[in-house]
Amino acid sequence: MAETVKRGEMSARKASPDTGSRHERPFVGREDLIELFLNTVNERFGKPLTEGEKIDPKVLVFHGVAGTGKSRLREVLAKKLVLEKQKATWSVVDFYDEDNHRPDEALYRLRVALGRDHKVKFLAFDLAYALWWRKAKPQMALTKATFPLWEESGLLADMIAAGGEIPVVGFIPKVGKVIAKAPKAIGDWWRKRGSADLQKLLPLEPIEILEQLAKFLGADYEALWGKELDDSTKFVRDKWVREFVKALPEALWVIGGRNPVEWPQRDKFFAGRLDHHPLEKLDDEDADRYLSESGIESEQIRKVIIAGSKGVPIYLDLSVTTFESIIENEQRDPVPDDFGHTYDEIFESFIRNLKQYETDTLKVNCCTRFWDRDLFEKLIHKFGTGFPMARFDEFHRSS
Repeated sequence: MAETVKRGEMSARKASPDTGSRHERPFVGREDLIELFLNTVNERFGKPLTEGEKIDPKVLVFHGVAGTGKSRLREVLAKKLVLEKQKATWSVVDFYDEDNHRPDEALYRLRVALGRDHKVKFLAFDLAYALWWRKAKPQMALTKATFPLWEESGLLADMIAAGGEIPVVGFIPKVGKVIAKAPKAIGDWWRKRGSADLQKLLPLEPIEILEQLAKFLGADYEALWGKELDDSTKFVRDKWVREFVKALPEALWVIGGRNPVEWPQRDKFFAGRLDHHPLEKLDDEDADRYLSESGIESEQIRKVIIAGSKGVPIYLDLSVTTFESIIENEQRDPVPDDFGHTYDEIFESFIRNLKQYETDTLKVNCCTRFWDRDLFEKLIHKFGTGFPMARFDEFHRSS
């Protein structure tokens, strides 16, 4: 357990070396953005749409330089959404992962997340994706062993089980045979538009099918509202995200990035439809509250950290980690001289006070473009850094 040790003006929260427990980081200074988000959610989803009612897309954009807390804000908004709207259907696509710059990969991951987390069925997208995959990889049979959607799509699994693989020639008849044995709702969808929509894809080249995948994902998702997409929407590869937003006007879109989104300059449709909110540095009062609630009781130390960090959340967080590392590693109370007066000095203090296994883990993970919990665990085991997985969340937050 944590305990407080007071020496004059100084104080320190000692963390257990065995468990690696550290003070839970507060989230301060963004209350207005949280309130804005929740109010927008309630405005858009507080009552069901009436038949024939149209709604414009709504895009909230939170932007700010590196280290201002965009990722943390996203996590907090997601938690608030789950608490306030337990039946909400939501997901995240991280474009810092360069693989998600490819429409096929980003849409595939979004489809998997929505399917697993919210039980959304994706009949149209799964079939369109399978056809694209088969045409784009003609040298590779589409089978259980090779196709990524096997685990997710019952319909495709039934098709593969029935014939071993999914061919390009005879694609529509094979789908029809499987759907003939499916529940009535799937059969009605197939007869009403599924067969016709997929028939249009058959003569297209793989790149042309790729440009249509967002439309098919949107068509499945809109089934939650019992609506159909307007066929007038045309998708091209370099603007698939914008077209996906257009295809799902009922959804609330939240974008986080370093710069404002300039869609209206390229597409007049979005003029007046983007709601920008910059993430500024924390003012001194919020920064002080952050440090105090993080366990730093010394006013003198807090003042040094606030001056050096200039209110940028990442440098406040690194300073708190330095504070905790000194207590943990050196078994003493930190003093003001332990903390940097510039961004570089803050980072140097942070690195200098890490344990060896923490430094080794940072070096290993710096070699990857991105990582998640599974990759992180494999890397620390492969290279034997000794980092305790119980502290993964702390490492992830400060990375």
